[in-house]
Amino acid sequence: MNVGPPNRNSKSTWTSKLATGLAPLVVLVVVVIAWQGLVWARDIPKFLLPSPRDIALATWTDGPRLWAATVRTASEAIAGFGLSVAVGFILASILGQARWIRLSLMPYVLVFQTIPIIGVAPLLITWFGNTFSTVMLIAAFISIFPIISNTTTGLISVDSAHLDLFRLNRASRWQIYWYLQVPTSLPFFAAGIRIASAASVLGACVGDYFVGTAQQEGLGFLVFQAKDRDAGLMFATLLVLTIMGFVYYLLASLFSRAILLRWEDHHLR
Repeated sequence: MNVGPPNRNSKSTWTSKLATGLAPLVVLVVVVIAWQGLVWARDIPKFLLPSPRDIALATWTDGPRLWAATVRTASEAIAGFGLSVAVGFILASILGQARWIRLSLMPYVLVFQTIPIIGVAPLLITWFGNTFSTVMLIAAFISIFPIISNTTTGLISVDSAHLDLFRLNRASRWQIYWYLQVPTSLPFFAAGIRIASAASVLGACVGDYFVGTAQQEGLGFLVFQAKDRDAGLMFATLLVLTIMGFVYYLLASLFSRAILLRWEDHHLR
């Protein structure tokens, strides 16, 4: 029995993956060191640009407060994202059924999306008060359009030959929708989910800015409170928001990959 040489290709692939994973970390370390050095060398005041050390100290000092605000904003973003996915998919399903429906309703969807959130938020506060539900609605308001737009595009992108085959076999409207339109729209729906996931964090932050109080602090309200008092805490809050948006996008990408695998499985049958 001959034992061959070690697989150099697999070793090379492993090294490549390791380098790919470490590269962003190396860049981060270099940026942090350069940032800290710049602040020390130029003696930049903390209120203009806090150093990484100031940010780390503020995170440690106000850790419980920052954690409570993170949990609140994360919950609001998740709720708003879930609402936007559910409502957005339903509205897209309606728009995808006929051209005359799209011509009748799509202009209003576009107008709805162009309304500034700074004008909508006070109205929602008047209707629902300074509550969790208000922030959830603001997050859904900002994140719903990518779901509607992408999913509608997918639903109307069915292959004409496949559609003719379904009609030739006297498929019902429901069968065409469920067995043809929905599977075809999955890649578009997945792309909408990825965009909406990050937008929901932005929406929750904006909602916290308007709705937050000292008794119910979200990250948006914390940024507003810290901007004139503690620049280190403000930057720490922005860092948490950035990480949260990245994590949500990553989770949405994993979910989208699962959707795409199902789509590929459908097309291979």
